[in-house]
Amino acid sequence: MLREDLINKIIKNYDLHNPAYLEIGVWEGCTFKHIQTTNKDGVDPGQYCDSGYVNYKTTSDDFFTNHIKRNYDIVFIDGLHTAYQVSKDIYNSINNLNNGGWIILDDVFPHSENEQERL
Repeated sequence: MLREDLINKIIKNYDLHNPAYLEIGVWEGCTFKHIQTTNKDGVDPGQYCDSGYVNYKTTSDDFFTNHIKRNYDIVFIDGLHTAYQVSKDIYNSINNLNNGGWIILDDVFPHSENEQERL
């Protein structure tokens, strides 16, 4: 099942009407562009991504500290994949999640120890 199919299934099965969606780590927008809501924000620092789907070209830390304006119904975390950063993104997302909201993680099974540690 594709990521966007899973997220859209949650939207449909839980009867979420135009949910507030946040994607951390948009890259080229492969998932973002298929999410069935018009109420969405994309966060990506931009040095690796030149996607038109990113409306916050910054780090997730900076977004949560300086730019967040609302809570979200669904947060998809697919940004920097270190254990440290993913933990921060989860914590920040919990603090900005609507009641009954969802946090969905990508890449939680690293291929090697190096993929999960800061250098």
